[in-house]
Amino acid sequence: MSLVRSIATSARAGVASTSTLLTKLREEDLLEKFVKGQGKGGQAVNKTSNKVYLLHTPTGLSVECHATRSLISNRSQARKLLQDKYDSVYNPSESKVLKKIDKLQRAKKNATKKSKRKYASLSATDFQEEKS
Repeated sequence: MSLVRSIATSARAGVASTSTLLTKLREEDLLEKFVKGQGKGGQAVNKTSNKVYLLHTPTGLSVECHATRSLISNRSQARKLLQDKYDSVYNPSESKVLKKIDKLQRAKKNATKKSKRKYASLSATDFQEEKS
């Protein structure tokens, strides 16, 4: 596995700031198979081998992609899926998928807090009105 360091230079300060290390999967470590498709589409889908099975041999992680009828787009999507899967397993702090899930969980938690505050204040005012 090779490590790629992405460096962004700031136009104002002229200082290079390094971001996190991204692990790039090497093509030599990937085992790629093309399998006959299945599902909707009938005979045209069943006859063509456009489903991609991708295995990262050092880690044993694998993905399958049969999203489109195009072999080329399925290959690129399979590589993206494998990269995301690898990042979520071996680099969870920088994984795009896990960051997105975390962001959604925080938003849901904040919405729940806001709702509880709102209805707690409403019930408190209703209680005071009944008392007087």
